[in-house]
Amino acid sequence: MKSMFFTKVTAVVVLIAAMGLVGAGGLIYRNQAAEPTKVSLDDVLSAWRKRDARVHSLSFAWDVLQFTAGAFQNRLDVLDLNGRQGPPEPDRSFAINRRFVSDGRGRMRFEECGPTWSARQAAIIPKTSARIFDGHREQILIEHGELDFPSANFRKGTAKQSYNGQAFFPLLLVYRAVHDAIGVVETKSLVVEKKTEIVNKHVIVVLTDRHRVAVDPTRDIVRSVWVDPARDFVPVQYTESIDGSVRTFVKIDYSKDAELGWVPQSWTMILTNEKGETDRSEEAKVTKYSINRELPESEFTLNLPTGTWVSDRDTKEDYILRANGKRRPILPGEFNGANYEQLLHSEPTKRPIKPPTKRRKVQQKCGPT
Repeated sequence: MKSMFFTKVTAVVVLIAAMGLVGAGGLIYRNQAAEPTKVSLDDVLSAWRKRDARVHSLSFAWDVLQFTAGAFQNRLDVLDLNGRQGPPEPDRSFAINRRFVSDGRGRMRFEECGPTWSARQAAIIPKTSARIFDGHREQILIEHGELDFPSANFRKGTAKQSYNGQAFFPLLLVYRAVHDAIGVVETKSLVVEKKTEIVNKHVIVVLTDRHRVAVDPTRDIVRSVWVDPARDFVPVQYTESIDGSVRTFVKIDYSKDAELGWVPQSWTMILTNEKGETDRSEEAKVTKYSINRELPESEFTLNLPTGTWVSDRDTKEDYILRANGKRRPILPGEFNGANYEQLLHSEPTKRPIKPPTKRRKVQQKCGPT
């Protein structure tokens, strides 16, 4: 599996190089120049808005082959281990299944199933998770993961916060690029480049958004979107650069659906560091999709298994879900990191008290953060 993935990543890099996208100092992603652009920004935005309005609901499932560089994993481990440096990690590749559902009311569901690396356990473990936004609250369930029991996290939120997900960003770029609540393209400073480019024999229009980093005005961020006028202005490529160094690269391929038009069939995403080295890359292949079909309410309801540890950030309470929906409240200081089973099968030793405004560190280890 690992060698096959490296072959695929190498092929992508070779393709990028053949298209003239690799330059000194890192990836710059530029293609063969063509004729002057005759398309206006209004043409592109109008097509995007029409597609947004036309697509009321969508459901996509896809398989992902994900590569994570060991050095990048080490940096993640430091965060996961509360600042402690773990042993050097090797490069890893995982096959993951994902599913994303969204409706016209701003609700969404994202599911992920596959292996992941656990810094705490220093091992590869299975992970199954679901994330839901019902229009008011975000709910996250990790049924299998770091902990030995299922855990859930609830909090009030906005669609913008809940739709902030790198895993399904390509789908948002295609169908919700300029959506009022969850749009992923900033249009205020968006401009059309004067020259078109040739990508896979298609004449492509390039849109660019340049602005300064809010927390550090000395740094520049440039986001570019390559769109195809011949295919209803679908985005075929996206890059995000910081100070001239491309840090995010996305390439989307399409198939023609007789009823729905151009539909994403696969995409490649590459994340690089400031040195131009690959931190993480993903090759996605769509396995199933539906558009504008009625979605059942169950899609936006999280069914918690018995024994789930729930952390409700709005009510500032923690409890274990028992059979028949009953709750076993967890009092401050009750959980010591190893007595979950004891808590599950016992009652609180004293009446629950209102948790403090700032949760104790021992509680922060109970459920997902």
